[in-house]
Formats: sequence, C-alpha cells, structure tokens
Amino acid sequence: MPIREEGGPPIEKLAQRQRLEVNGKAFVIPSLPYAHHVFRLPAYGSIPLEEILDILTPAFISLLDLTFQMMRQLPTLPEGPPAYNVLLTFDHLHVIPRGRAEHTLSRGGVDVPVNALGFAGMLITKSEEEQGLVTEEGPLAILKGVGLPVAEGESCSTVESSILDD
Repeated sequence: MPIREEGGPPIEKLAQRQRLEVNGKAFVIPSLPYAHHVFRLPAYGSIPLEEILDILTPAFISLLDLTFQMMRQLPTLPEGPPAYNVLLTFDHLHVIPRGRAEHTLSRGGVDVPVNALGFAGMLITKSEEEQGLVTEEGPLAILKGVGLPVAEGESCSTVESSILDD
C-alpha cells in the first residue's frame, strides 16, 4: 500500500492550490516561471486500479501534445531532441519541458544537473559549498534556467485541451 505524504513536493502543493473551472482539462500554475502542464487526477482510491491506465494514458498524451504545441511557438528551439520531465503524484500528472539538463550557477560557474526530482523541489548537490550556492541563486531561478519560457497568455485553467471528454 503506497504511503501518501500530506502535501507532497513543493510543485504538488502549488498544483493542489489551483482552483479549476473544469475538471479533466490541463492547467498551468501561474506562479511558476517556466513552461509546464498539469492534469489533476481523480481522488486517490476513487477508481479501480485496473482503470487508472484509461485515465493516465490519454492525460499523458494530451500533456505531451500541449508541450510540443507550446515548443513550436517558441522563437528558437533548444538544440537536440525535445526534452521534458514527468512527475506523477497521487493527485497530478506534470509534464515539464526543458531546454537544458543543467544550470550553470552565476557565482562559481558550477553546473547543477536538474532532472524530474529538481522540478519536484529536490535539487541534488555534491557538497555543502554547492548547496550554499544553489540556495543563494534560488531554486526557482535554477529551474527557470533549465526550463522553457511560459507561453504568452497561458494561465491557470486556460489550456484548451479536454482530456477526459469522449
């Protein structure tokens, strides 16, 4: 039986606070300075486990589609194949596109790798000195540095993609 920690990682706490006009649609968290798309899942335990794929699969495909649509609108694309991170919690599915895998800290020139755990709020450092530099730079600045810019006009509950409508 999975253990459910109340609130979860910082990005999850932000997603939980969003008031949605319509369930079953992707949304963004307006306070985040990088592009991302989120889908709110049905309440944990409210549907049989064997039916979860019927919700997760179209939700994930829709979030990926929104991510690629957003990327096509950028004035310049990052080099290489499209990159994104996925976070799955009890309450939400997050897809976060990124332009780079690491951020160079402004002081010290240290490269900090950022993966899905970083977007969940857990940046990994190699030393206490590096941890101090990360704290000084600020986690949101680091995530913004590896993430892609927010699409103009995109805000919570305005992403037009109905995932659960048939």
